[in-house]
Amino acid sequence: MNILVVDDNKSSRSSVIKFLSKLGHKVEEAENGADALSKLHARSFDLLLTDIKMPKISGLELLRTVTALPMGQKLKVVLFTGHGDLESAIEAIRSGAYDYLLKPIKVKVLAELVEKIEAQCNLLREAEKQVKVFLVHDNSLTSQGLKHVLEKNKDLKIIGEVTPCQFGNLDLGRIQADVFIIDIDSLEDGDLSIISVIKQGIAETKVIVICSKADGRNAKRSLKEGSHSILSTHATPEEIIYCINKTMEGGTYIEPKIAKYLFANTEDNLPLYSLTEQERRILASIGLGKTNKEIAEELFLSTYTVRTYVSNILQKLTIPNRTAAAAFVVNHRQLLEELR
Repeated sequence: MNILVVDDNKSSRSSVIKFLSKLGHKVEEAENGADALSKLHARSFDLLLTDIKMPKISGLELLRTVTALPMGQKLKVVLFTGHGDLESAIEAIRSGAYDYLLKPIKVKVLAELVEKIEAQCNLLREAEKQVKVFLVHDNSLTSQGLKHVLEKNKDLKIIGEVTPCQFGNLDLGRIQADVFIIDIDSLEDGDLSIISVIKQGIAETKVIVICSKADGRNAKRSLKEGSHSILSTHATPEEIIYCINKTMEGGTYIEPKIAKYLFANTEDNLPLYSLTEQERRILASIGLGKTNKEIAEELFLSTYTVRTYVSNILQKLTIPNRTAAAAFVVNHRQLLEELR
């Protein structure tokens, strides 16, 4: 763990630092509250150990300042206090401190407390790595299969689910979802505006839609609303996991069963002839679900240049986004290869 020890008593501070360093932790020191605040702003710490009685800024004042800042939301704060200052220690707990230790500090008690905090920090880090998924559906069979797949994957976490009718009651600003998965077959009257509502409410959130393979029209409409990837109701567990991972990386996945229903009209072939050779290379890479960064590295271009190419491609093909471009590629792969 990254630990900051704050104490105006150099001898006391040094002994704590020496002990924690032997336990394998990365420890920094501050001799007063002002110095501590400077270091807390400069880098991230998991644990703040501070004496309560210090000149100018006391440990209690430092605690209140830190907990009011964004950095204080995850930082654990433990205070040192003498036997005669238990009232301040209790006040510290009320103000958000994780715990307090009595002086003189017993190394066994300190070690056990630090070990407990480290375990909690590790659990929090693991939870933060998980992709948070929110489901919108009105089909028990579809949801049961999907939930079974997601719950078996430790890197994914379902944080909520609603029916389309309940969706309007959600406060999107309070939902910290990385990806929404929507069964668009269950939407009333085929109203796909729910996709644009999500994208407007949570800008960074990805949207994956699920639809029946026979419903290419709805799939195409979902692209115009801003969906990132499309799965069929018959997607395999492997396809579902791959789709989520690829989408979270900034790529696109259109299940082949769905893609063949998109841009099926042969007249859609015509814009391909207007693309330059480089644009066709980039379009083919989009069809493989590659991100702008991956394409840039592959073709020795800057990410900005690739973005410009992608914008031109979408304009020439008269399609709304790279997800639609990926579907276009799947349905026209043979012609693309012939033109290349």
